[in-house]
Amino acid sequence: VDEGGPSMGDVKCVFLGDRFVGKTNLVRAMAGEEVVVDEHPEEAGTVSVSVQDGEVDVTVHLADVQAKGSSTEAALEEVLAEADVVVIVFSISVRSSFEAVTFWRQLASRCAPRAPVIVVGAKCDLRSDEETKHFLRSQGKPMVSEEEVNGAKRWAKAALAMEVSATEQLHVDTLLQGIAHCGHAKQTGACVVC
Repeated sequence: VDEGGPSMGDVKCVFLGDRFVGKTNLVRAMAGEEVVVDEHPEEAGTVSVSVQDGEVDVTVHLADVQAKGSSTEAALEEVLAEADVVVIVFSISVRSSFEAVTFWRQLASRCAPRAPVIVVGAKCDLRSDEETKHFLRSQGKPMVSEEEVNGAKRWAKAALAMEVSATEQLHVDTLLQGIAHCGHAKQTGACVVC
């Protein structure tokens, strides 16, 4: 971060999504921390990252919250009420987590109605993983397509929809920039178009 640039302040970003979809590893990857593979890491909590949005310094606070069924609804609603940006994460290899985006979007609309929403298909590196593709075919469970991910921007009324991979660091920086931009735009009253 350039110490001489104008300071915008803090942006609080809350990550939502079903359990084991990659939220914690995504937060860790954006914070430059080690990504844990083949385990279910403990919740990352809140980590802070400095980002440039144009000429403005932004400190983004990334809040990794427990999935539904793990936290009290009141506690989750309290965290969401403070959000400047909400990121809804699903795994491209778990269709039910994609279908749950509707639940998470409704929660975000109720608790953080002014916060821009970003929909993220995590673990996009699995698109080329033959073992994963074979397993999903054998189970009759198709992977979420790129077209479906892109379509989520429209039906989820999201500012941005994209795919990322924390383990391969694919599009992680782009997501972080999108969070900073959407949060800054919300705080300044600008139209949020990421």
